[in-house]
Amino acid sequence: MLLVEGWDWWRFTNCREKRAMNPHYRMLFFVLFAPLVLRGQTVSVSPVASTIDTAAGRVTLSVTLTYSGSMGSIGFQIGSVPPNWTFVSKGGANPPEVAPFLGEMGSLGFAYTSIPASPARFEFTVAHPAGLSGSQVFSAVSAIFRFSENGASKQQIVSAPNLVFSPAASGASAPAISVQPSGASLSVGGTHTLSVSATGSAPLAYQWRRNGVAIAGATNSQYAITNAAVASAGSYSVIVSNAAASVLSSIATITVSESVARSPHAGVHIGSLSGGGVFALLVRDDRSGAFVSFSSSIKKALVALAVSVDSAGRLTGSTGPSTGAPSAVGVGSPPRVAFEGEFPLAGSFGADGSLSGSIERLGLSFASPGPVRSAGLERFSGFYAAGSAGGTARGYLVVAASGEGVAVVFTDSGEDGSRVTVDASGRLSGGNGFTGEIRSAGLWALDYTAIAGGRMSFLGAETSAPRQPERLLNISSRSPTGGSGDSLIAGFVVGGNASRRLLLRVVGPGLSAFGVSGSLPAARLELYRAGQLVASANDWDEVPAKAAETSAIAAQVGAFALKPGSRDAALFAELLPGAYTLVAASQTGARGVALVEAYDADAGKPAGSERFVNIATRARAGGGDDALIAGFVISGVVPKRLLVRGVGPGLAQFGVEEVLARTEIAVFSGDRVVTRNSGWTAGPEPAAIAAAAAKVGAFALPAGSADSALLAYFSPGAYTAQLTGPAGTSGNALIEVYDVP
Repeated sequence: MLLVEGWDWWRFTNCREKRAMNPHYRMLFFVLFAPLVLRGQTVSVSPVASTIDTAAGRVTLSVTLTYSGSMGSIGFQIGSVPPNWTFVSKGGANPPEVAPFLGEMGSLGFAYTSIPASPARFEFTVAHPAGLSGSQVFSAVSAIFRFSENGASKQQIVSAPNLVFSPAASGASAPAISVQPSGASLSVGGTHTLSVSATGSAPLAYQWRRNGVAIAGATNSQYAITNAAVASAGSYSVIVSNAAASVLSSIATITVSESVARSPHAGVHIGSLSGGGVFALLVRDDRSGAFVSFSSSIKKALVALAVSVDSAGRLTGSTGPSTGAPSAVGVGSPPRVAFEGEFPLAGSFGADGSLSGSIERLGLSFASPGPVRSAGLERFSGFYAAGSAGGTARGYLVVAASGEGVAVVFTDSGEDGSRVTVDASGRLSGGNGFTGEIRSAGLWALDYTAIAGGRMSFLGAETSAPRQPERLLNISSRSPTGGSGDSLIAGFVVGGNASRRLLLRVVGPGLSAFGVSGSLPAARLELYRAGQLVASANDWDEVPAKAAETSAIAAQVGAFALKPGSRDAALFAELLPGAYTLVAASQTGARGVALVEAYDADAGKPAGSERFVNIATRARAGGGDDALIAGFVISGVVPKRLLVRGVGPGLAQFGVEEVLARTEIAVFSGDRVVTRNSGWTAGPEPAAIAAAAAKVGAFALPAGSADSALLAYFSPGAYTAQLTGPAGTSGNALIEVYDVP
């Protein structure tokens, strides 16, 4: 779905210029989606599921929108319509003023410019072709409500279930639901059974879903939720199907409440490890916690980010895999294989507040006499995480209200840790080369000097302290495009659960002002989602009103100005979370160098989960001036961890031909090289790179391939990543930048 500011979105989503993308140009994405919980506004469409004739015919759908307060505008959209279905007409009690034109496909959009009284009801009719087979699904069904609140313009987006239509099978009776499933409000540990009753020709098949995702093994007419957890909450539904058709039930909402008393063990516990070493455990009021330790006997640091303490005082948690390179292991130490993977930890609190426990697989035990007493330094107490700008090293710190604490670091050369103290001014000192300070707003600066020599600097923050979030603000890519050659294709993902306003640009002629030769003479911008063209734009100042808006937004986000009359392309759009593909095309068929840009126009909004998640650009690349370039900007006050990849040989597994045989990736800040890699398995942390790729949904690189990748922290600022190949070579390549949480 695409919402374009000024309610022009229906004009773009129903553009007559839709075309199918060449399958060689399609990008691979990890699509993030989270449901948006709203109040006051609802949308319903009927029928949600129905049987249709195998001959050509029509289907009429009824829409009901309810809302409260004064609305500025209301829109309704189906983001994806099955191929060859066409819009026919609108009607009903309150027909919207704006509707698609006859025969347009791909998506359907309606809008009210004069707002009727709630509820607003209307109908629309679509026609389908003959010879359909399989379920016909209308997806991304949503209503968009815009209104003013306390002088600020706001919007709410309410989603409705997909619409499923199935061709009738001869001699079979389609299923019909006679008793819908019902929801419930549960407490943690509660039980509820969802059930559905349906009629139709046997056999009937059932598939229960939570938040639109199938639940493994839930294939009966009943589904029991037992020992409910907070994560059990959601919107449940079931698909009932047989040989004739499928029908989707109504939504049954399950809520789960949790009432947790303040943990009597809340605070920081500092103690010792068996064989020598130190640990610190932070227990929060809600019984969650964090564990930091360093064993001097095996030279290993451990961090558990998700520790919990139950009402009986039992401690459980698990540390993550080592984030540094293997360190030297002394005589008599466990073999290195014992250090791989996760290390469960378990313990219990005594009646006197003492703590004892063990770290499995390492043969280590830990003990503490009780929580550390306060010394008036509560403002420094907490759990801190930090990164080393331009590198992969990480640091962690737990500090008590007494100023006592434990710090550990994971570096390319090994792991280290020490007891530390923080004085009243925030200065931090400890053994093993640990120094630093805790600054205002929960910022933590650490300087670490390794035993083998070499000084590293870290910057981070207390994990619960409010601060300006570090995020990707804008992303861009530059490469030749158009003509008979390969197109410049940039993919990006908007994460979170709310829409984001973006300025999208394809700059060709505008590059000449920066000394770029051979620029694209007339640029065209095409935006796709799920293979469907949802928006396009040509000359950026073709419409004066839009040109003024585009110029203002460009100035706001710090983009360079486009000259009047230049044939660059720009689009100001409001996008829902999901994966998008931005294609830089040519209006004239000529080929030239183009720059694709995506700017976050909502960077000034309060912190939220909606953000850029990644950019991935595919084009032809080589050595020297044929580099494939991606730019990105990071906001905030502490370093951001990113995964940057240059893929050539790794594309062959997807059938891409003429791939770049070997890649090198380098990240620049101005003219300075921050970090670089050639051969991802030859770098310092191939296992961590592979794990990060899996975490963000990137496809796996073949072991030992000549692709390049690096995982590093980057301080707030502007960067360019350049993908190159050996001199005199060229081929298809993909450059990727991922936000790694």
